Amino acid sequence: MEDGLYSRPIAVKETSRKFMDMLGWGFILWTIGFVMGMALFVIVPESMIGYYILPVMLPLTFIVSYTRLKNRSAPTSYYLLIGLSWVAVAVILDYILLVRAFNVQNYYDADVLLYYVLAFAIPVLQGIGLAE
Repeated sequence: MEDGLYSRPIAVKETSRKFMDMLGWGFILWTIGFVMGMALFVIVPESMIGYYILPVMLPLTFIVSYTRLKNRSAPTSYYLLIGLSWVAVAVILDYILLVRAFNVQNYYDADVLLYYVLAFAIPVLQGIGLAE
């Protein structure tokens, strides 16, 4: 079922949107934080980098969540999957590219754990209507 000459079927569009909501934006948000961390690495003590990144990433994560999820009528499980996906992307990439590759010791401090909690909670709260 096509909705235009050059458009994809509706089911494919919905699948693409779900993929972008879950993994795409999880990766994009993580990459922004990673690049900021690399830039701050030369001017901020290593133990404080997360505290500089968090005030930028918190509103950015909220904006992405708000713009992607407002006015959606998906079940709560969809928003839970988004939150879990964003956290999974962050945990996996943090472990591979920071803990293992750069051999960062004591990486999982309060700032990182807080980011993981917020990366889960923001899309879930937005999805159930508590973050508007």
